[in-house]
Order: sequence, then C-alpha cells, then structure tokens
Amino acid sequence: MAESLGIGMIGSGFMGLSYSQCVVAHVEGAHLVSITGGSRAGALAEEHGVPADESVEAMVARPEIDAVIVATPDQCRLEITEKVAAAGKHLLVEKPMAPTVAECDQMIEFCEQAGVSLGVVKTERFRTITRKAKALIDEGAIGPIWMMRTLSAFPISLTRE
Repeated sequence: MAESLGIGMIGSGFMGLSYSQCVVAHVEGAHLVSITGGSRAGALAEEHGVPADESVEAMVARPEIDAVIVATPDQCRLEITEKVAAAGKHLLVEKPMAPTVAECDQMIEFCEQAGVSLGVVKTERFRTITRKAKALIDEGAIGPIWMMRTLSAFPISLTRE
C-alpha cells in the first residue's frame, strides 16, 4: 500500500473546492494529484499546484492516483463511476449518489465488479446542530416530524481556512 494515497478530484465547483482544500490542508496520508471537470478546474488545480487533466479518462490513466472524489452534479456520476471503477480506482462520491435507485445500483455493481471501494459522503450527520436535533427527536421533545430541512450558510472564504 502506498505511503500516501494519491487523490484525483473530479469537479471544480463549491464541493470540489472544499474537498481539494481539505485533502491539501487536513488529510494525513493522502495528497492531491490532479483535478478535472468543470470550468474552474484549471484555476483550482493551479491554486493547489497540481495539473488539470483534460478528462476523467486522462485522470484515471495516472498510475499515481489511487482514488477519486467525485463532486460533480449527480446526473453525471453513473458514467464517471463506470470509467473510474474500470480503471481500478476507488471512489468517494458527493451526495446524492445518483438521481435514481437504479443508477445507484449500477454504480455499486460497477465497483463490485472492479473490486474497488465506493463511498458516499454524508457529513451532515456529524454536525453538532444535526446531532442535537436528532437527540431532541429521539427524546420526543419536538413531536412527530413530517419533514426536515437544513440550511447551511457561510462565506466561501471560510472554506479556505
């Protein structure tokens, strides 16, 4: 096993920016190798001192990439997962995993056939406010829940810190 996992970032929007920053600044045992996807990929790659790949295929052809984070719109993830898994790379995909259960099942199948791991991000469950809301629900303190919606608002500059 590699001393440090090489990570490819697919997607350059808000979550691509967030995950790239986290890999670079906070993740021990992993390093960012390259970025592809979206109109901001070049600038984001330059900011982190890594190359911007022209395509998913070019990225997964890199032997130094062990896994990819997929932070694209969910409508694109089935095709991306098929390519990444076929290249033998592990995947972490942003939520929602895909638009339909059938596509999620296909993504799981691609990864099982290729013998790679597939994870889906669900960071919300670890947030303090979410855990407090769950405790209040479990205690019956706020009555039956018919629907819940959460909103997160913070300045983009905060993600760089």
